[in-house]
Amino acid sequence: MKKATALVLAFLFVLGAFLVFTGFRGQEQFAASGFSAESAYASIHSLSGDVTAAWKKYLEPALKALPASERESVKKAALAILEDCWGSQKAGADARARELASQGGEELTWKLLYSSFLTAGPKIGSGDRKAVTGLSETELITLRAELLKCLTDENAPLPQAAEKPAGGLTGGKRSAALAQVLFVACGSQDAAVTEHTNLLKKSVRDKEQQLTAFGMIARGEVSWLSQCILSSSRTVMLLGVLLMLDMALLALLMRSERRYVFDIKWLIILLIIDFLLVFQVLPVICMAIRGLFPEGQLTFDTFKRLFNFPLNLEALKNTLLASAVTMVLGTAIAFPLAWLVGRTDLYGRRFFRALFVMTYMVPPYVGAMAWLRLMN
Repeated sequence: MKKATALVLAFLFVLGAFLVFTGFRGQEQFAASGFSAESAYASIHSLSGDVTAAWKKYLEPALKALPASERESVKKAALAILEDCWGSQKAGADARARELASQGGEELTWKLLYSSFLTAGPKIGSGDRKAVTGLSETELITLRAELLKCLTDENAPLPQAAEKPAGGLTGGKRSAALAQVLFVACGSQDAAVTEHTNLLKKSVRDKEQQLTAFGMIARGEVSWLSQCILSSSRTVMLLGVLLMLDMALLALLMRSERRYVFDIKWLIILLIIDFLLVFQVLPVICMAIRGLFPEGQLTFDTFKRLFNFPLNLEALKNTLLASAVTMVLGTAIAFPLAWLVGRTDLYGRRFFRALFVMTYMVPPYVGAMAWLRLMN
């Protein structure tokens, strides 16, 4: 029993250490990414699933229906649109887009273009979007085929759903508008995709980092487990620290009582300690650290401003004075009463003992409100 318990404690302790290490590496990766918020990884993972679903359900079947020569021409057109899209956002990014697309062929090219157009593609009016999303599935299949044909043939007649967004445009602008209509027909304006896209915009604001995010979305680099860790790396570190601390304390408790079993009372004690550490000790430590290191360097300017403010200084003086007077008067009154109740045959000792204990049952907030009422 002792060896089995020791092995379980050791395993859980090592698991806690692993969580701390994983959370720390997650923090390093987030800091190196340049993303604005850790939630970027959750949006990248979600959008990666959306883009993959659109490719497999809509784009790939539409491309497979094309002749081989026409399909190759469509691929080249998609690559040209992708380069124009990235080049318009960042100088030299078109070469980066070409390099990324070359690593995965046709599928990666379309996934990159689809994810890029979620935030950086040409705008399509709400009326035009509704005209596309309101079509039946059979009509959408036909529309996708016609749009792919129009990408390679500028003289091909535009489908009715694309006449307003792409009508009157030529060259790259026309191709980009057609591609955006195509993606709307593939579900890029669905509520879930829009929600994930808005989250990406908030968590990745820099254009250069958005391009990195598009590549991660297209290649599916962020798995479910990794996004859970990267999006909550500080929480993972905290859980690891608590688990290590709990196992160390549990081992000491078992050794002190020479009982190597998991007693429910010890688990309750550990949960209470964890609660106090997370919701009382940790906030105080974080507040002290932020006060001492507001910009990453040790300084006492925060505390100087705090205590140089006249109102705060007056409140501190009043608090110290009230505490000192309360301590003196409380001792002067409570000591004789305690002696009378505990060491004499005072009449009604049980009543007074219960009366004195009742003060500990009244929350400080109630006492403060009472004094405010008394002092008007």
